[in-house]
Amino acid sequence: HMYDEAKKEKNAANDVGIRVTSIFFQEYEGLSHPSPEHPVQHAFGKKSLEEKLGQCTFQISPGAFFQTNTEGAEKLYDIVVDRIREVTDDPEKTLMFDVCCGTGTIGLTCLKEGVVGRLVGVDISEPAIADAEVNAEKNGYAQDKPSDK
Repeated sequence: HMYDEAKKEKNAANDVGIRVTSIFFQEYEGLSHPSPEHPVQHAFGKKSLEEKLGQCTFQISPGAFFQTNTEGAEKLYDIVVDRIREVTDDPEKTLMFDVCCGTGTIGLTCLKEGVVGRLVGVDISEPAIADAEVNAEKNGYAQDKPSDK
C-alpha cells in the first residue's frame, strides 16, 4: 500500500509541474534526527540521485550528506580551489584530507581542478562513504582501498 500512496503523490506532483524522481520513506521515533544508517524504504523511482556540481557528477543516496544549494556550493568550492592554489607550490605532491567528506564533493572538485594530487576522504556515514567511492570512480579517479575499514 505504501507504493500505491507514493504513486498517488508522484501523480499529484506532476499535475502541478513538479518532477518527482524518487520517493523514500523513513520511520523514526527518536527525539532528534536518525543516524545516516537508519533504514530507509525505497518506494518509487531511482534509488539514488545524481547531481552535477562544477566539473564533477555525484551520486547521492539517502543518508548521505550533499550541499543543498548547488550554485552556492560551486562558489564556495571556487574559493577553496583558489586558496589551495595560493598555498601550494606543487599540486601533484599535495595530499588533501577531506574530513567529513560526505559524498566527496570538495575533495573531488579539488582533484578535478588540479590543485591537489591525492585525496583521502574521511566520514562516519557509511552511505556517504559508499557514494564518495562511486563518485571517485565516476569522475575518473581510481580508488586505493583502505586495508581496514
